[in-house]
Amino acid sequence: MTTALTGRLDSNHDDYALLTRLEKALYRASGGQQKFERDIPALLRQAIDEVIDPARSKRFTLEEIDKTEKTYLGTKIEILLRNYLDVERGPPLDLLIDGVPVDVKNTIRKAWTIPNEALEVVS
Repeated sequence: MTTALTGRLDSNHDDYALLTRLEKALYRASGGQQKFERDIPALLRQAIDEVIDPARSKRFTLEEIDKTEKTYLGTKIEILLRNYLDVERGPPLDLLIDGVPVDVKNTIRKAWTIPNEALEVVS
């Protein structure tokens, strides 16, 4: 099987083995790479639609939601993903995938930040 990861991360990278393991676990939990790639966009759409709730709120874009709702959107995605993959909640991070604590992070911008609690798990 050719995975999405192998095309983007050099096999000499320090995290290659761990990330490959996690990628395979995600595909296994979801029923395969194709199913994962088909289902995840729908999962994200569901979370966005539930938070924006156009019929009730008369809003239609992520730009129209406030900071608290953006935080809730991230939480909603985490919950839907955990249920979809049928994995345990972390400690210390959001999910436990193949025995590895994983933090779920989302952004609607292009900038990412890694929280301190995730850095502590790695070190």
